[in-house]
Amino acid sequence: EVFRVADRVTDWSGGTQIGDALAEWNRRWSRRLARGGPVVMILSDGWDCGDPSLLSAEMARLARSVHQVIWLNPLAARASYQPLTRGMQAVMPNVDQLLPAASVSDFRGVVRVLDSVAGARR
Repeated sequence: EVFRVADRVTDWSGGTQIGDALAEWNRRWSRRLARGGPVVMILSDGWDCGDPSLLSAEMARLARSVHQVIWLNPLAARASYQPLTRGMQAVMPNVDQLLPAASVSDFRGVVRVLDSVAGARR
């Protein structure tokens, strides 16, 4: 039998609720794990189906507690990409770097960015 995830997951292709996830992170883990100003990476295409005002508020709260927020978006690898979804619009004011994440080559670029961030912090 061929296992098709889309057939078995009821909300497949339904979007994410990143605001809810960030709210939980901020409530449970931020004080413990954000000491020392870590760099946070979020991998998402930004097609969020949650409340954009919650996402914006929780993203702002996260950004205040870390050194830098890097958003990895598979769609950003397209030359014509613009962060126009409501999820991306909600987070962009608090994203320090928006990077493509669709190929191994893209992830080499992410490593270069992380190296530069680490070098700047020494």
